[in-house]
Amino acid sequence: MTLRTTPDRAAQLERAYAYPYDRPLGSFLFRPGHGAAAWDEDRSRVAGRHALVSIGSNASPTQLERKLAGRTSPHGIPVLAATLTGYDAVYAARVSAYGAVPASITPAPGVTVAAHIVFLDDEELDVLHRSEGLHRRDPQYRAIGIPASAVGCPVPVEGPLLAYQASSGHLAVNGGLVAVAAFPATGRSYPVMSEREVLDHVAGLFGCPTDEFVLAVATSADTHHAVKTRLGADHALPAP
Repeated sequence: MTLRTTPDRAAQLERAYAYPYDRPLGSFLFRPGHGAAAWDEDRSRVAGRHALVSIGSNASPTQLERKLAGRTSPHGIPVLAATLTGYDAVYAARVSAYGAVPASITPAPGVTVAAHIVFLDDEELDVLHRSEGLHRRDPQYRAIGIPASAVGCPVPVEGPLLAYQASSGHLAVNGGLVAVAAFPATGRSYPVMSEREVLDHVAGLFGCPTDEFVLAVATSADTHHAVKTRLGADHALPAP
């Protein structure tokens, strides 16, 4: 694997290892350029907005700022803490362009996982769809529907809600799923890994030290494509 040396090596590694980034445990309002503020429990703020279930980085103010920078949202984007029953956050059989192994949603009978619901207007939803590659001929993710009956949320939500599921399938480790440690849950029967642990595992599949693996993926489009292709072909479980 070819490694290109870059002056922002530490920043690139931190971006991959820190996935899915810090997020408030409870509900909050996000304003691009201003970060997170306390949720004021004004239910009118969610009216007419799309409800997106986040079991990855889209509930992190850091990631939302990256994706929505420069946009105005004077009333704020509600991001409400929730639970999701019958689903779980697992690792996708892919790597992101910045070197992280991202999350995907999967049906999981008997599991209840902590999540957030992000309430977006049409333009904001389009930005997030594009960030997940839904507009591409070969999309990274697909949007699936989640019934409102599966969601515990501070405000009533009509279904179906939206969630992102990896088109490549879910990462297989010893033949089974691996849950994302950053999202606590009850009822799991499969292993849990942190982002660093799953990156160590995936880098090992390629016989490469983890730092070198992350930097190679993050700095070479050809390497990124080759890694995604192999993971999807050799180390994936089909997404239901």
